[in-house]
Amino acid sequence: HAAPLHVTPAAGPIAWLERLRSHVRAALTRTLAPRIGGVARALVLGDAATLSDDASMAVRGSGLSHVLAVSGMHVTLTVGLAVLLLRRILARAAISARIPAERLASALGVPLAIFYAAFAGGTASAWRAGVTAALGWCLVAAGRRVNSAPITALAVLVFGLAAPTRVVEPGAVLSIAATAAVLTTLR
Repeated sequence: HAAPLHVTPAAGPIAWLERLRSHVRAALTRTLAPRIGGVARALVLGDAATLSDDASMAVRGSGLSHVLAVSGMHVTLTVGLAVLLLRRILARAAISARIPAERLASALGVPLAIFYAAFAGGTASAWRAGVTAALGWCLVAAGRRVNSAPITALAVLVFGLAAPTRVVEPGAVLSIAATAAVLTTLR
């Protein structure tokens, strides 16, 4: 006889993040047609399992499965848009006279990139993209010129320290390099 299993709800930031994900998931389900809602949940939340069978087969058949995986493109475009909007807002604010709006907005992009990686499901590709984008925004915030090679090298170093065996996987390096390349086009 096994003891009964008791599930306790998560507390703190993880619980808040899951409530936010649940709220967004419900809003997408409520406001979009089922077929479109599944694609939107896959793109925004990393919930590819919510795709209808027809949509899933169509995506696989077209060879675009990687587009629905939350990765460098999603993170850098989403956070890049937020940084661009912040830059424009800050450029009009009095604070931009003391701190350049581009640098301050980029500094705010660092936690946004990490947050979006967690919000989008926290998959390995989302974390690679989030950390790589955060490193790129750090460089911009520090007033450094951003090129994809140094961002890629820095990200590989960071991930190499965290998980040395994983960073040599071709998919990991390609994911990091792709994120760095997309990031440099947004600046």
